[in-house]
Amino acid sequence: MKKKIWVLGAIAVSAALTFNCKKGGSDADAKAAVAEVNKLMADSIAPLEAAADGAAAAKIVGGVSAAMEAAMAKYPQLKGEVKSAEIKAEMDKGGEAAVKFLTTVATLSEKFKDSAELKAAADKLMSASQK
Repeated sequence: MKKKIWVLGAIAVSAALTFNCKKGGSDADAKAAVAEVNKLMADSIAPLEAAADGAAAAKIVGGVSAAMEAAMAKYPQLKGEVKSAEIKAEMDKGGEAAVKFLTTVATLSEKFKDSAELKAAADKLMSASQK
């Protein structure tokens, strides 16, 4: 009986989350998501520079790429031309870190040019950043 209650409770919680989690959100939420991605990029530069091989670098690049894709999937206003001034301003704040991160990815792509994992991760990152 207790097991049945737990299962029904889990189903109820799952259903509530599914119906209450709307896709998209306010510009303030989207701005916060951009800030998180900016911070992730900035925080990933040092570990990326210290990567011992292409696989380690690919893991870091993949994490940033996944965060970017998740933010754009949840907040459609981040795709294409961004119209919100507050979101544009937040994107501009992360510009320097983004340039440094992408420069580091390019440098490591050359250094570990035989790494198929890093090439795939870098390609995915470029694809995500151009959406």
